[in-house]
Amino acid sequence: MVLPSQMGRQAAPRHRTTSRRRRGRRTWPWLAVLAAVAAVLFLLFSPSNSPEPAAAVNEREMQPTQGQAAGVNDDNSRGNGPAGIPNVDEMPEQESGVPVAVVESNEVSEPEPIAKGDSVPIESAVSITHETAVQEASSEMGADAEPFMDDPTVESATPVEPAVPPRVEIKPPAIELKTSQVHALIDRGQSVEARHLLSAMLGRDEQQFDPVAATFVRRELNTLNERLFFSKAVVAGDPLVEYYRVPPGDNFTKIGRKYWVPYRLLMRINGIKKDTSLRAGQEIKAVRGPLHAIITKREFSMDVYATGPKGDRIYVKSFAVGLGEDDSTPTGQWVVGRGKTVNPDWQNPRTREYFGRDHAENPIGEYWIPLRGADATTAQLRRYGIHGTIEPDSIGRQASMGCVRLLPPDIELVYQLLVEERSRVTIR
Repeated sequence: MVLPSQMGRQAAPRHRTTSRRRRGRRTWPWLAVLAAVAAVLFLLFSPSNSPEPAAAVNEREMQPTQGQAAGVNDDNSRGNGPAGIPNVDEMPEQESGVPVAVVESNEVSEPEPIAKGDSVPIESAVSITHETAVQEASSEMGADAEPFMDDPTVESATPVEPAVPPRVEIKPPAIELKTSQVHALIDRGQSVEARHLLSAMLGRDEQQFDPVAATFVRRELNTLNERLFFSKAVVAGDPLVEYYRVPPGDNFTKIGRKYWVPYRLLMRINGIKKDTSLRAGQEIKAVRGPLHAIITKREFSMDVYATGPKGDRIYVKSFAVGLGEDDSTPTGQWVVGRGKTVNPDWQNPRTREYFGRDHAENPIGEYWIPLRGADATTAQLRRYGIHGTIEPDSIGRQASMGCVRLLPPDIELVYQLLVEERSRVTIR
């Protein structure tokens, strides 16, 4: 039994315990409020509070290009979002409606290899660098292809091949000036004067004459002489040609001797195939000879010319030639000797192998023009000449045993231009 005096002392501790419990219950709500505030602050200042993109993007495929990682991309300065990252809502959309997301990163990873011909996904298109696209395009176009110009506006991973500019034939300035003068003369109907101007250019004996310039001059001369020399027309003021009225008993052989040209040339120019068809009183075109030739070894060319009234060279026709192997074609002065032959036979001086006329493998071809030495260097040389070939690829090369070769149609014309014992040939 508890005494009244003891009941007071026992009640006091109970009261203090209850009071501590009540104070503890008042503290918990404040702690909860502080925790909630801390959580809100953590969420507000957390660096990962950026909104997730609308479409899931593979982190490896979304690595920036080298230019973006280095900070050279102009898009980083726009300030559309935090740290220069553009907002997804403001970015252009593809046809599918899915925005193209871009993720900034300091790490640059190599792009995934893409098989040739495969389509490139939208998400992985941004991972292909400009340098990679150029390298792939260069490997497809070859080592000689021109590099692509840097275009920051191009977003596609597939490079576009640049347009190839047309090839323009460039003439030397001096030749451009001369040819313009030539064309002006032709436009005024002064073809003879134009030929004289071009002949003066090609007629120089200087070995330093530019081969490119010579090509233009020869081309213009060949074109002019198709009408001035090789047609039936006689142009007023041309010193190389004239009309000839055939007297009774005359023929092409006699007329050719009068003008120092082969009779075949007169028949060719006048379009007459049979000598017997020539009639007394007929008017034909005659050309004044003899004609001569200059062979320039370094250009593999033959230029046939006539001598003008003042002793100047007037060029008639140019041809491409083949020469002796190992530079064996001798230089110097020559004269066309006697013995011009159509459909010749031939014996190889090295192997003694003989090729008769009409032999399919006769390397001489259909025409032979013998050359006789006319100076101290060439006077003792024998068995050299101008002939055709059965090897067209040898023209422009050193392939013969020392003679001068021409293509079949060219040797036929040269045979008709050069006359025995009168035509001179210079090989230089």
